[in-house]
Amino acid sequence: MSKSAKYLVIDTEATGLHPTKNCLIQVGVILADKDLNILKEQVWEIKAEPNAEIDPIAMELNGIDLNNREFQIIQLEFCKQFIQLVKENFQQPPIVIAQFYPFDYAYLDSIFCKNGFDSRDVNEVLGNNFIDTKSLAYYFNYKAEQNNLAIPFPITSLSKKGGLADKLEVSNFQAHNALGDCRATLEVLKKYKIAGF
Repeated sequence: MSKSAKYLVIDTEATGLHPTKNCLIQVGVILADKDLNILKEQVWEIKAEPNAEIDPIAMELNGIDLNNREFQIIQLEFCKQFIQLVKENFQQPPIVIAQFYPFDYAYLDSIFCKNGFDSRDVNEVLGNNFIDTKSLAYYFNYKAEQNNLAIPFPITSLSKKGGLADKLEVSNFQAHNALGDCRATLEVLKKYKIAGF
């Protein structure tokens, strides 16, 4: 593939909310061109660290069975494959698109650091530019309030009832699955544009 990708849609699933206690178990990405056309999709199933804490609520939410997953890879192999994917498809660090990117970034940064990569490596593949669909929803709510209009997104979650996917009529995706949430996040961004936000 030529280096024609501009945007990298990312979603992660983990065994809990804390990247130093819990661990990353699934990463999904979509590579998109300047017009947000999908060029490539990729998902990694990552072996859980034996000493990682497992939050039963997180596991119930994402529905991942840690003992029954095909094609699991170790963390170091994931890091190498992720870096290779970005280097092969982007001329410069991608513009990342995510729903609540601080969560995903914290886990990705943690897994790279645990496996011997430093901040320069992380910056090379993730850069400093991102579009966060959750933050955009808060901005649109703020803008509406300032103009004495109804708040368009009272629930800024991607998949909760009444959240962004419902409000923007994004369907046919598997929630709390890394690749499914990538697809929904990309569609939410496109719907923002169509709706004139």
